[in-house]
Amino acid sequence: MPSIKTTNMTIKSSMRPLSMAGDAIGIAALILAALFLIPLAPGMPQAGLDHSWQYALNVAVERGMIFGRDLIFTFGPLGSVYSKLYGPATDTLMMVASTLFACGFCLAVALALTPGRLLYAVLLPVLVAMGPLRDSVFLAAPFLLLFAVARTQVAPTDRFYLRPTPLIQACIAFIAVAISITPIVKGSFAGSVGATYAIAVVILAFRNKAAAVAFALLALAALCFAWTCTGQPLSALPNYFLAQAPIISGYTNAMSYSGRTWVPVLVASVSLVIVGYFHLAFGRGRGAIGAGATLGLALSLFIAFKAAMVRQDGHVLIATGFLLLITLAVTARSTVVPALLLWILVIVTWKSVGHSVLPIGYGYIRELVSASWTRTIDGLDTRLLSPGRLKEDYNQAVAKIRTDEPLPAAKGTVDIYPTELSSVFANGLEWNGRPILQSYSVYDRKLDRINADHLERAGADTIFFSLDPIDDRLAALDDSGSLIGLLSHYTAESYDGNYIHFKRHAGHTATAIEPNVLLARTAQLGESVTVPGDGPVWATIDVTPTLPGKLVSTVYKLPELEIELTLSSGQIERRRFIPAIGSTGFVLSPYLRRTDDVLALASGIPTVPTVVSFRITPQKTALWKNTYTVQFKRIDIDAQRSARGLLLVEPTAPTPQLTSPANSPAPICTIDLANHKPFVASDRIPVPGGVLALQGWSAPAASINAHSIQTYFVLHDTTGSRYFAVRPQSRPDVALALKRPELASSGFNATLDLGSASGPRTLQMLTVADGVAYQCPFEIPLD
Repeated sequence: MPSIKTTNMTIKSSMRPLSMAGDAIGIAALILAALFLIPLAPGMPQAGLDHSWQYALNVAVERGMIFGRDLIFTFGPLGSVYSKLYGPATDTLMMVASTLFACGFCLAVALALTPGRLLYAVLLPVLVAMGPLRDSVFLAAPFLLLFAVARTQVAPTDRFYLRPTPLIQACIAFIAVAISITPIVKGSFAGSVGATYAIAVVILAFRNKAAAVAFALLALAALCFAWTCTGQPLSALPNYFLAQAPIISGYTNAMSYSGRTWVPVLVASVSLVIVGYFHLAFGRGRGAIGAGATLGLALSLFIAFKAAMVRQDGHVLIATGFLLLITLAVTARSTVVPALLLWILVIVTWKSVGHSVLPIGYGYIRELVSASWTRTIDGLDTRLLSPGRLKEDYNQAVAKIRTDEPLPAAKGTVDIYPTELSSVFANGLEWNGRPILQSYSVYDRKLDRINADHLERAGADTIFFSLDPIDDRLAALDDSGSLIGLLSHYTAESYDGNYIHFKRHAGHTATAIEPNVLLARTAQLGESVTVPGDGPVWATIDVTPTLPGKLVSTVYKLPELEIELTLSSGQIERRRFIPAIGSTGFVLSPYLRRTDDVLALASGIPTVPTVVSFRITPQKTALWKNTYTVQFKRIDIDAQRSARGLLLVEPTAPTPQLTSPANSPAPICTIDLANHKPFVASDRIPVPGGVLALQGWSAPAASINAHSIQTYFVLHDTTGSRYFAVRPQSRPDVALALKRPELASSGFNATLDLGSASGPRTLQMLTVADGVAYQCPFEIPLD
């Protein structure tokens, strides 16, 4: 009869091939996950807010701009590792750094599953695909490294023990190098990397101080080496991190975006469950090593929570992707039942939270994995067999931007406000961007000052300016200090309906904020505050959180503030108010809402409604101090003749079609606002100073499918008739409501220079469709 020992050896011997097969499958899955993370099929440049900063990062690296000085942004010189955006000059750098990180991350997962659980890696490609925002992987990697380090320091008899063989030590060193570069991918990753590395050093120091020192020096050396490989001087590295401080600290309350209340509650609750699970499985009973690892997990979960829940839109997928990856690591050595329960909880959370922002079901997993697989196969095919196709695709993408977002040739350097940098690069213009390259990111006093100083000292020769705020913000808050500098040092030369083209002049400062305070007072939240003066007004509004509000801001985010403006036109406007920018100061009156309004401000023509009063209202009063200070100053503006010429529509010579318009079929003619007040057809409209501002849209009758539409106004008085051609403007709402795509540019927003018309006068409206004029069925009497 065989002995028990012999039987056990026989069983182990028979299981060995199965174990080897499982390891082989696990290794294949790890390689596939790494390929999913490497941008084999990179994105190509596009127009748009996010695409513009991604494009700008590549351009900045290519041109040797210094991050932290010339460019201050959330991302660093390895930002393409995150964006996966192709650039001919940065592709090699992106591929090398991405491959390094992908291999390091997958190796960290392998150590979490070693020994004996490598088969579980079959889940990794699926989990990587299920987290479409790459933050999940970057935030999970430091904890995986910390977990591996902690496992090497527990007792050899511990079931979590990872024997620190030379191979394992080499793997940990490689992972440490790979993760060390992530803070120069995205500056905010420094928090999770710094915290977990510090804990890892402390854990190593308990048993081997030399190993702890070596770990710290290796990580620092890798960071410095990677920094210099991007073309950045080593002396600039400290300032890169210092410059991140206002970007990161101001992000929470300036960039917050509200969503469903239960989402952060659920994510926070599940995060606590995972911390508790890990503490019971590993943290408890292992002294400082277990406590350090648990602390590292808690900090990582907190950072992921903040990254996901500040902007509660697609960013929530950062948290769900992170929870999936962490669950794989913390359940690797657990018994089946508790591990299965935790997986069920996390997958349900992934589905529920994801469904709050996207219409996803469990079939969405298959779609994500399939898309990742297709990109990987296509990318391998391109890079191995047709590498020149990437450059061709890049050139085609740039040409498309140039067609969709044309900009005129400009002598010297250029910059563009607020965000659309892609159009500058695609049109081959020489970029001299402000340090905080997009206006929505200028959300505190220091950042505002940096951009304003740059504009004054070394601003571009030409600036393309537009107002286009995000998140329904008050438009004047974007790069608020730079607006004064723009009007001071630049002259409006042309206006294409999208951008005012400003040229830098060498003369004296033409616009300035008066040093004397017009009025300073204390107000209460919800109180109506009267705005003094009858000209342009600069306001500083200092709303601050309570102590509980500061605590809430630290762990989550503050509720948004709203500013309600009462205008001279009688309208009430409500916009989001960013307190950090409000305390810096901004143009409060006149009310700047559209790009034309800035042109009116520069021209000195009072066609924009002034702000009569305002009030600040919070969503939750307990977190904001009930009283705040407000200070008003007058803005002196030297009116620009060129701006007046650009703003006002002058009479034009009529064509025969205009002088003999058709009465039928009757066109659709709508005037929404006249002198910024709701238009009533039966009212006489006053024309102060001979200037009339009109906003609305027009279209030919439904039976006419026109390819081109333009609106004309005809002034009739005792001296005859004058014709005004107004520039078409985008009105996608009209096209959508009437189900007529040709009406997408049927709008107008024009200021007519009626001059000194004599005697009784009326205004007639015409719609010209494909060269045929149709008379609107009403005339407007003018005072």
